[in-house]
Amino acid sequence: MAGAPANLSFLRFLTDELPERERLPRFQEVFGRAIAKVDFEPLADTHFHIRATSRAMPGLGVWIGAFSPIHGRRTRELIVDGNDDVTLCTTRRVEALSPSVVEN
Repeated sequence: MAGAPANLSFLRFLTDELPERERLPRFQEVFGRAIAKVDFEPLADTHFHIRATSRAMPGLGVWIGAFSPIHGRRTRELIVDGNDDVTLCTTRRVEALSPSVVEN
């Protein structure tokens, strides 16, 4: 896949369908840069795994799926687009929590 798919109204992304060396770069390219405009990195000492479905509607984008622990940030390169959208993320179930995620 070169760049993002032409039709971003519905997208399914499964890392299990990709060779391991391509999983993170493809996720960063498609979900990170093309859709969310966020630079994603997996947390240290975690297995990178994504199973997600994305749906874009006028004025609303929705993701649902299972994600391994990841960190996202908007870099200087990504904020030049002027996008000031708000992202709300909820978690229904946490199976394991890395000590690096817990802050007191």
